[in-house]
Amino acid sequence: MKTIIILCLLFGLSAYAQNCNPPCAHGTCLPGNGCGCDAGWAGKLCDVPNCSPACIHGKCTSPNVCTCSDGYDGTLCENYNCKKFGCVRGTCESASNCVCETGWTNSSCNIAVCNPGCENGGNCFAPDQCDCSVTNGWSGDYCQNPICNSTTGICQHGSTCVGAGVCSCDTPTAQGWTGRLCESDVNECLKKNFTACDKLTKCTNTKGSYLCSACPSGYKGDGKTGCIPSCPYGCSNGGICSSPGTCNCTGTGFTGTQCFIDLDECTVGGYCDPLSTCINTVGSFQCIGSCPSNYTGSPYMSKGGCKAVCPEGCPEGSQCIKPGVCSLANQILFSIIPIIITIMFIL
Repeated sequence: MKTIIILCLLFGLSAYAQNCNPPCAHGTCLPGNGCGCDAGWAGKLCDVPNCSPACIHGKCTSPNVCTCSDGYDGTLCENYNCKKFGCVRGTCESASNCVCETGWTNSSCNIAVCNPGCENGGNCFAPDQCDCSVTNGWSGDYCQNPICNSTTGICQHGSTCVGAGVCSCDTPTAQGWTGRLCESDVNECLKKNFTACDKLTKCTNTKGSYLCSACPSGYKGDGKTGCIPSCPYGCSNGGICSSPGTCNCTGTGFTGTQCFIDLDECTVGGYCDPLSTCINTVGSFQCIGSCPSNYTGSPYMSKGGCKAVCPEGCPEGSQCIKPGVCSLANQILFSIIPIIITIMFIL
């Protein structure tokens, strides 16, 4: 009984194996209309021969069998047979050895050498000779020079050709233009952080450039070089014209609209410590003497003035306000803070 069942299964599988459509070329039909390929074959229908290693100059026509291209032989079609097919630009020293002339290479000496190579897609057709007609936009011995002409595009406004139909707008005459051919006007007035016109003037765009309005009243210069405040009568003694008709006399020792009047630092105050003697001079002043006893520092306020000395120091949060006397405000504040915190916690 078991033998009959096994025979039936084998018969069923055999019948199923014959139902691949299309049929397997070099393999066995598997369930699901798939092919199990024989050794040396591959592909969905087992109809692609496999050569390992692969053929170098030929085609794999059956398992591990290469059909060589013209001029080649060997198991893998690896050898060029120059005895039979010759050397184009060289001498055949043996069946598989072409000795090339200078400037030629390849197994049959049929490829020219250009050193340096042809650039931008140029074709090396002879030793160190490039054909640039195939590049559309390049010329020169090695196709290294860009062309901007009626075919690729002509550079405008005095710009420089830097690529095949590509122009640089960095020349003085083209800086106000943009685009591949420097054909489009740049609106400088709309550029971010534009500072070519003084902020007190108005920028007006023009073709390839821009204009700045005149400086307002009270200023001198033009909009491009900048608007500088004008003081018609000038500023004396090193004063600086800071706004129309007004001089900044800070640090000069003088005052007035033109910094012509001597500044009496002793009357103004704030230059010498009150504990010292101030003497005014033309354009300056002097602080006479040094800080009195129980004080330290300098009588010049610019150097900090005279500071009282408390020999025993002051508690944290207070400072020496007179010789040997510390301020009380901070001491009281720091003493009541713990009390306030305690009361808040209890509440």
